[in-house]
Amino acid sequence: MMRGSASICASCTIGDIICQGLQISNARNARKEAPTFDLWRTASFATSGLLVMGPLSYSILTVCTKVVPGSSTAAIVGRVGLITALEPARLATFIGAHSLISGRSMQEARHKVECETIPTYLRSCLVWPPFLFVAFRFLRHENRIPLMASIGCVWNTYMSYVTSRQANR
Repeated sequence: MMRGSASICASCTIGDIICQGLQISNARNARKEAPTFDLWRTASFATSGLLVMGPLSYSILTVCTKVVPGSSTAAIVGRVGLITALEPARLATFIGAHSLISGRSMQEARHKVECETIPTYLRSCLVWPPFLFVAFRFLRHENRIPLMASIGCVWNTYMSYVTSRQANR
């Protein structure tokens, strides 16, 4: 679990740095006042990855592997389906916890969870199930880490954007 949490922490750090770089670049290209790099934002996002997303993701993967064991295509489809079904709870927990770690109030965190969980879940359904299927079906356990870390960096760039933008309603 510690290795997985450290990996997700690194992925969150890289994702936030990329996200902030893109936001700064886009503001400059639009000739708007560009924000400055926010080290606190990166630290809080990385901390959320280490303390919340890492242990939660590890636990979900472990439980789903025990509930739906095996390496047949049917077992893997079932496992990926179960992981996907649990994704809204994982996202809501992460978005809420990150909001609190970032210094938002409980009410602001709740609002953020209400506004962002479902749209983010729907987008995650386009990203994670295909890669999880490939990883479980075709890669040995130790070879899954590079694939998941790579996809995780891209996904965490998006998650950094989601968690840092103002919640609309």
